[in-house]
Amino acid sequence: MKKITLFTFAIALSLATLAQTTTKDMTSKLWRFTMPVALKECDEFGNLLQFPNKIDKAKMEEHNDTAARNYEFRISNVVGDKVIIYFVRWSEGVNQKSGGTSEKDIQLEKIRAANVALNENLVKKPGETSFPTDPSKYRKFVMTRDEFDKNCEEKVPKNQLSIGAVTLPIKVRFANGLEGNDKVYSSFEGNVSVGLSAGLKRNYRNGKYSTIALGGIALSSIPVDSTTTKNFVAGKTNASAVTIHAGFLFSIDNFQIGIFTGIDYLSGEINSKWDYRNKPWVGVGIGFSFFNAKKTTDTQP
Repeated sequence: MKKITLFTFAIALSLATLAQTTTKDMTSKLWRFTMPVALKECDEFGNLLQFPNKIDKAKMEEHNDTAARNYEFRISNVVGDKVIIYFVRWSEGVNQKSGGTSEKDIQLEKIRAANVALNENLVKKPGETSFPTDPSKYRKFVMTRDEFDKNCEEKVPKNQLSIGAVTLPIKVRFANGLEGNDKVYSSFEGNVSVGLSAGLKRNYRNGKYSTIALGGIALSSIPVDSTTTKNFVAGKTNASAVTIHAGFLFSIDNFQIGIFTGIDYLSGEINSKWDYRNKPWVGVGIGFSFFNAKKTTDTQP
């Protein structure tokens, strides 16, 4: 009985830790609405604001709002099924007038002014004349977790630093075009891991499309034999090596197309005997997620 109790406690503790981690992850990101959602103002715990003396409906509705599509927000807290949010105040640069005098500039100015007024209304509490300096004092709204899951998505930053592993379906080493004892043949390898990579990821359409310029260094295992080592080794084996590589990757959702190049440096004397010493290889990848990002960091403020 004691073991069962301890086991149950361990599971409960693990689930609580997981929930905390998930909440922390949600509160650290920037989100946006994909569809309009009616919201009600609340306190920091998701409790709807209460008004004494059965305050009239007009006053009550003053504390409710509808979030438009693409409006950005952060999550203040998650309490049970309640997601408590606050809207992001636009930067001063967005709030400034363009100064143009053309008809297009005038129309854009009207749109900007209307959006700024709406943004101020979503951030400032009714009756306030100035913006709070602390985001924790912004107006807070509540929605259910189901509404959040159906109508919101993470706002992917334009630029990100990505770190991950590259596995190439095809890796090609080229012949040297010579004849006789100096002849080097082309070589093809499949499903080759070239190790840890890092680079700048550029997102488009909120991450639906992206490009990544990658580079890295890794320890590798390179197949060698008597033919590629001038009989330095008797049969087929693998030699340890340091691989330096770089490449460019284009992604549409999880489908990726990439091209990479690099040089392998074998460990020990065998490197001086190896046919492909100091010669770059080319790797091509077409498929689903042959670059698996382990960590992605926003490079924007």
